[in-house]
Amino acid sequence: CFCSAEALLRLNDEHGKAISPNVFIPAAEDSGLICDLTWVVLEQACQLLSSGELPETFTLSINLSMQQLSDPELPQKFKSYLDRYQISPERLKVEITERLLLQDAQFARRQLMSLAAYGIQIYMDDFGTGYSNLSSILNYPFTSIKLDRSLVRNIPTDQQAELMVRTMLMMFHNLKKTGVVE
Repeated sequence: CFCSAEALLRLNDEHGKAISPNVFIPAAEDSGLICDLTWVVLEQACQLLSSGELPETFTLSINLSMQQLSDPELPQKFKSYLDRYQISPERLKVEITERLLLQDAQFARRQLMSLAAYGIQIYMDDFGTGYSNLSSILNYPFTSIKLDRSLVRNIPTDQQAELMVRTMLMMFHNLKKTGVVE
């Protein structure tokens, strides 16, 4: 039984061929369209959650971009969508990558704390790639840490990788956070 899903954008070219998110997401960020796209995703997620088609315990997560995290109105916009569609905030998850915390860490923390205060769950996405600072797990209101697939790719044949993932998951659980393995 599925209890949660992640809302992901997918785009096809004029011939119906899939365009990689690694191509169109940076293009949307560079052109300033990423915020508009994410608001569309949030609205569709809220519509789906309020449709009655999913169990009341089902949750959806969406990804935030740097531009949105930098928007001072972000928490109020999320609250307005939740109110408009009469959705319990616990049914919505926001995923960010750690690189989003590098620009203005204090402002990002305030933004995430505001979302968490509404009851929205905050996930750290792609943990284990690039920056991956363990202190961010302590300093931000993450409810869950998503380990990047690169960490688990060779399990169970790589015993060191398995030990590292088990140790990290145990640490997350001891910190009262969940762990998700991509």
